[in-house]
Amino acid sequence: MQDKTKTILPLVVAVVLGIVSVVIINRYITSKTTVPEVKKVKVIIAAKPIVSSQIISMDQLGVKEVPENATSDVNIIVPYSGTPERTYEEIDRLKVMIAGRKAIRNISIGSPLLWTDLKEVESQALSDIVSKNKRAVTIPVDQLSAVGYNIIAGDKVDIVATKESSCGGSNTVSIPNQAGAMRDLMDLNQSPIKVNESEGKSFVIMQNVLVLAIGQDYNTFSGRSQQQGKSFSSVTLEVSLEEALMLTHARQNATLSLILRNPASTQRFEFDKLPVVDCSNIRTNIAPKLDKIRASEENISEMSSQKQNNP
Repeated sequence: MQDKTKTILPLVVAVVLGIVSVVIINRYITSKTTVPEVKKVKVIIAAKPIVSSQIISMDQLGVKEVPENATSDVNIIVPYSGTPERTYEEIDRLKVMIAGRKAIRNISIGSPLLWTDLKEVESQALSDIVSKNKRAVTIPVDQLSAVGYNIIAGDKVDIVATKESSCGGSNTVSIPNQAGAMRDLMDLNQSPIKVNESEGKSFVIMQNVLVLAIGQDYNTFSGRSQQQGKSFSSVTLEVSLEEALMLTHARQNATLSLILRNPASTQRFEFDKLPVVDCSNIRTNIAPKLDKIRASEENISEMSSQKQNNP
């Protein structure tokens, strides 16, 4: 019996040592072959070719991710902001900072821009930061129509036009029809529909419009904390020529209000699906419908929160 034990014990020890050796070797090989995760950052690049001595416009700028270890202090890096929304805000902030400066070298599509590629322009004109084939148009605003002066250059807004008339009166006014508010304002050869209307009308005429300037502040874009809350009486927007024509007409015939968007939002609605709001249909139609939508969204949010708290 002892002889048998003496024979088996070395074999057991050898097997155990063999298994341990295999595990150790496998871990060693794995550690050598595993590629470490590369941290990436977003940098500003040329979305279109940029020619030396050219004044850079916003539509020539883009963003891409690159390995952090491939960047240096001269790269224009988008600061990490914790959320996608804040990141988009930082991207817009950097683009507005760059737009209007001159390039000191040719930069090909997809190539990163460097701070050393940019030359300050002492007397920068507003036209220098307007994108190619776009126009700048200014509309009057006050604290209420400009979201309490919480709008800055680089923000995106929707525009609501209100044809004013006191509720309860009786007069005939010209208004765009519900299915084509924007189209009717743009088509100046087409007379707006004449209706016997006792109330004012509000309707969306533009969506996702870039703010170029608040008042005369467009040359320096130092961030929301330094511009937000400043009072101003006008806002300059980047639009197409047709949109500029429409806004010029609208500002003479209606009151315009800006609706601030989340910088990450690209949501757009078809104009014929957006309501034309007046005093009567707010009470009888629109408010009840929107209240049901809001209640449904709140229920969905509450159910989602409960699932997260009770997985």
